[in-house]
Amino acid sequence: MLTAAVLAVLEAKPNSPVKVLAEGAVALTAFVPTDAAFRELVRDLTHAHRLPSEQAAFTAVAGLGIDTVENVLLYHVVPDATMDRRAAVRADGAELTTALGATVEVDVLRWWHFRQVRLVDADTSDRDARVVAYDINKGNRQIAHAVDRVLRPIDLP
Repeated sequence: MLTAAVLAVLEAKPNSPVKVLAEGAVALTAFVPTDAAFRELVRDLTHAHRLPSEQAAFTAVAGLGIDTVENVLLYHVVPDATMDRRAAVRADGAELTTALGATVEVDVLRWWHFRQVRLVDADTSDRDARVVAYDINKGNRQIAHAVDRVLRPIDLP
């Protein structure tokens, strides 16, 4: 769903800053929501009891408007920084400035030798996103980590 969202924004706005996600030439860290994260977002926004299908979730996300989708995508990108797993688990309390210009706080929970990285977004009414897979496509100028919730740049009802 993330790929479809990026392509939809670029089709409507070819010069959008979102293009850095498709190019791979600029150093950045991306926190990439899973498909289930998008489905959970739609369920939260519609107050539904069940998760929507992937197609219904994409339709609902697209219905938010290209500018909103663009802003949400940019809120998942930390430009000019490649933060791998090792750096992420040591970043407890760090404020990351996103490509949207807003910040996300890193909160590292520790249990014995286990470290869980959470991202605290601007929405105080939802559960914070947790990193569920680290160092996706590590090795080029960009690093991505999968997260289980869509980060929200504003407090949504």
